[in-house]
Amino acid sequence: MDSLTIFQQAATLHQSGRIDEAIDRYRHVLAIDPDFPEALHLLGVGLYQQEKTQEALQLIERAILLAPDQPDFYNNLGEIHKSMGAPGLAFFAYRQALLLDRFHPQALAGIEDLRREHPDLPVFRNHNQLNQGIARHTFPTLALSQDDEQYRPDAELIQLVLKAAKYALQTDLATIAGRYDRETATYIELWPGEHYKLLAALVRLRKPRLIVEIGTASGASALALKKFLPNNGKIITYDIVPWHEYPGSGLRENDFDRQLEQRVLDLSNPVLAQTQQNDLAQADMVFVDAAKDGQMEYFFCEFFERMAFVSRNPLFVFDDIRMPEMLALWRAIKHPKLDVTSFGHWSGTGLVLWK
Repeated sequence: MDSLTIFQQAATLHQSGRIDEAIDRYRHVLAIDPDFPEALHLLGVGLYQQEKTQEALQLIERAILLAPDQPDFYNNLGEIHKSMGAPGLAFFAYRQALLLDRFHPQALAGIEDLRREHPDLPVFRNHNQLNQGIARHTFPTLALSQDDEQYRPDAELIQLVLKAAKYALQTDLATIAGRYDRETATYIELWPGEHYKLLAALVRLRKPRLIVEIGTASGASALALKKFLPNNGKIITYDIVPWHEYPGSGLRENDFDRQLEQRVLDLSNPVLAQTQQNDLAQADMVFVDAAKDGQMEYFFCEFFERMAFVSRNPLFVFDDIRMPEMLALWRAIKHPKLDVTSFGHWSGTGLVLWK
């Protein structure tokens, strides 16, 4: 009997509530075809129903890696994370289901349940729902007051910023700017107002062995980060678009060597992110320049909070923290941090020591 026929029998048994028999059939299917994603998924669901949560989690994650376009897989992953007391991971699993099917009823219900129990989960604000500061002066402002911050910069971070500003002033990025059109070249050379010189200065000061960049785009930031990268250093840059397909990219084939690697992967996908955990944990510096959609950056922060970094206090650089969708996220980061927009990008630059 072929694996599809056995799978259909198993699914029928499962639907009728005969879970033990269904599980046996799913295992039979996987003995014939170990990479049968639907069998992996439903075996995981069956084991979850038997409270074998850890094995269920592993099976559903394997199913997602094989078939990442199935919203039901992510929905059930969310259910498991919710039952394990991980509301952040559950939220982003449901979110992934809704990215694939925005009307998925179980995922919509799952997110609403989570929000009722965990009101601190992401709220997707629009321009009419800006997160206003509550400064001691009491007047509303989009520029949040340092007085209100529970997580203030420490002496190490302040000294780093002062030195980085000095180095940024001395940094010449003309060779990088020369790869781009006139308008983009102007931005790369502009400081303050843009962040490229600040990024180069931070690398010069910190001498990181591994930099993780989230959002390759045209490659200007990667090239700025690489300018002062130590000989034993490396940059891993993530994007969902290969560098050579991105409009106006300034990257070249010979830029990709032992010091620069692009990985084409959606790092906001919780299962795919898990496959990168070993490398991400080695990072000395992380530059977050992703979608600014009010969702993706929340996932990154949730994911990194659970990570045991090898490096002492890796430096995180968040781009565009003054954008409306990013204000609440910046406010929620619980590590020594400093808004250095005046020394970086006009739309907001934030530095965090991830302690």
